[in-house]
Amino acid sequence: YQVNYFAPGGPIETIETTSTSTLLTGLSSHTTYTIFVRARTVVLGSSSTLVMTNTKEDVLSPPQNFSLSPVDGSPTQLFASWSVPIPRNGIITGYSVYCNTSANQPYPE
Repeated sequence: YQVNYFAPGGPIETIETTSTSTLLTGLSSHTTYTIFVRARTVVLGSSSTLVMTNTKEDVLSPPQNFSLSPVDGSPTQLFASWSVPIPRNGIITGYSVYCNTSANQPYPE
């Protein structure tokens, strides 16, 4: 059998096997893959139907480009900004921002 799979915009990857099942490894998290199988004798047979499935989410990467800047006219405010994590590895449902006045206290993990 020839198992073929690909992610959007990616190359078609191929696994050859004599079994009727196989494990696809090294995939990216939170990604849609299209998979199809072909039987093989001395020639390669027709393709199965295309099956699309998603890998599971993984731990998010840290936010990028984090910065703080004072707010003009306010001695008690700071403006915080950041960019989304790359890679995202999942659906972002929110951000937690912690502020601490002591350098000796750790922030929550």
